[in-house]
This record gives sequence, structure tokens and C-alpha cells, in this order.
Amino acid sequence: GGATSLPVTRAITVANFALSSTPSSQAIAPGGAASYSVAVSSQNGFTGPVSFTVAGLPAAATASFSPATNTGSGTTTLGIVTTTSIPAGTYSLVITGTSGPVTRTVNVTLVVNGNFSISATPPIVTINRDGNATYLVEISSSGFAGTVLFSASGLPKFATAKFTPTSVVNAGSTVLTVSTNK
Repeated sequence: GGATSLPVTRAITVANFALSSTPSSQAIAPGGAASYSVAVSSQNGFTGPVSFTVAGLPAAATASFSPATNTGSGTTTLGIVTTTSIPAGTYSLVITGTSGPVTRTVNVTLVVNGNFSISATPPIVTINRDGNATYLVEISSSGFAGTVLFSASGLPKFATAKFTPTSVVNAGSTVLTVSTNK
């Protein structure tokens, strides 16, 4: 008889790695810092070295990884430091892990809240006992997005403070009334 050949199936396992990051988003003020934990997960026995880079940072920010490389599974920390001149906005960052010809990426977000300033007029008011003084308090913003809550401290004994309204969103003004009692 004749010989029959049967098809042969072979499974080839390729060592690989996956990349993930937590948290997926960080919000900071200008001049602030953020950090992301970047995890390398070994797949199919991967034991190679993985180096890291990040893309998408604005010019007023610097990044560093600690440690700079991982071998096999492990975690690195991406630290981002900003200057006070960083523009407010949402920045999409791409973290890349590279091992030889293999690259994996993970996307994270850096949100830089704008800044605000506060001023009050008049700067000085003299009142008698059982009197009231009013100040116009104004919030100006530069890309700031958030709620500003008002409070007063350092008031003299028997004096109370009231803000109307008690908060503003992004920018605006409030009236501070200081009342004294006998």
C-alpha cells in the first residue's frame, strides 16, 4: 500500500508583554506634579527589558520614569512636573514601552486647570460697633474651570462675615458683608 500523510499542526508561542497605566487621568494646577503607575505584564514567558517614553507633553512640562527600564513583568512610575507657565488644557499623553522590535502603548490624560486670582475693593474699611462693611470680591481666571468657595478668617471678636453668593463658577464676584456687634 501507499503511505498517507496527515496534516501536522504546530502551535508557536511568542513571548510578549502588555502595558497598562493607573490612573487613566490626573488633574493638576499649573506648577503642579502628577504621577502614573505603568505596569508591564509578561505574556507567554516574556522576560525582556522594556524601556519607556511618553509623547504629548506640552513644553512647560518634564517627564521621568522610575525605574527607566523594567525586565519582564513589573511597574514603573511616570512622574510629570509642570511650571506655572503651562497653559490650561487637556493633554492626551501616549506612554510607550519598547523591547527590541516590539512596542506597546497606553493612553493617559493630563488635565491642567487654569489659575485664578482674587481681589477685594475697597482694601480698607473702618466701621463702628454694630456697623456693617461691604467689599466687592472679584475672581479673575486664566483658563480656570471650577468652583471657588468663599470664606473669611482673622475676623475680630464679635464680627461675622457673609458672602453673597457663597461661591462662583470659573470667574465672577461676590459681596462680602462684615458685621460687628457691641
